[in-house]
Amino acid sequence: MSAKYHYGEDDMFTLKFQFSVSNGTVLEEIECYDNDNSDISHPLNTNDTCIALQEDLQRMYLYRVQTDIKLQCENETFQAHKSILSVRSPVFATMFQQDMLENQTGIVDILDVEATTLDSFLRFVYSGVVEGMDCEKASKLLVVAEKYQVISLKKNVPHS
Repeated sequence: MSAKYHYGEDDMFTLKFQFSVSNGTVLEEIECYDNDNSDISHPLNTNDTCIALQEDLQRMYLYRVQTDIKLQCENETFQAHKSILSVRSPVFATMFQQDMLENQTGIVDILDVEATTLDSFLRFVYSGVVEGMDCEKASKLLVVAEKYQVISLKKNVPHS
């Protein structure tokens, strides 16, 4: 990834990111207006930007883009990213920062969660969304959210 930026006329700040991927190159250009040159973050906090980020992260999970960890549950293997799991869950962060077996092997065995629940949990970790919520799903997700200390999931699952 490379980034270039410059201030143009009328204090217009232009930021260009270039991401290279194995099947081509994607170029994104983000422009934002900055009166005092001290804080450029506020114009980028748009709903469209958040939605695009959410969709990109969902695709990373669904299409297993450059995964580096496997979560095994029942007879299924879910591929994921240590970095995303770590920023969303302090339990995973600790697991991957220490010299634990899971960090060495690249495999996390999750024995106490159903595969469908783990998939819903991971979809939430990547997107912030849980689809098809019912009481049974909510109660199972609350247990997983508690186990991995994903506070945002606990707040979004309805409590009965």
